[in-house]
Amino acid sequence: MITNVLILLALGFAVLGALRFAASPPRPRWLAPALVGVVVAAALWRLGPIGLLAGAAAGAVVWGLPRLRARFAPDMTPTDAQALLGLGPTADEADIRAAHRRRITAAHPDKGGDAELAARLNAARDVLLKALRTKG
Repeated sequence: MITNVLILLALGFAVLGALRFAASPPRPRWLAPALVGVVVAAALWRLGPIGLLAGAAAGAVVWGLPRLRARFAPDMTPTDAQALLGLGPTADEADIRAAHRRRITAAHPDKGGDAELAARLNAARDVLLKALRTKG
């Protein structure tokens, strides 16, 4: 009886948290994985420790999804990367690294720059270097 009440409370809090998560734009990075983990663990509570492990695994998967998406599906084409770094289509590895170094010194968050721009500059460098490796 008490476990059913606890499960209903956990699911209710998970739903409330999910609604708040959807409504408030500055979302903490840990909230979605925590909600998924709680919901999966509550749904599989009868399995005991296996249900808890499944909830933790589901939370870990949700935690890693943005990194996996960024790693395997870059949203930047080589042409976009060249434009961002100010390079032409014939740039070699040294040119790419030099252009990245010039731009990142001003854009790095430690130097008072924008973190998003710094991330895009790093992604541009990586996209161009990967294109060079696959081309040659």
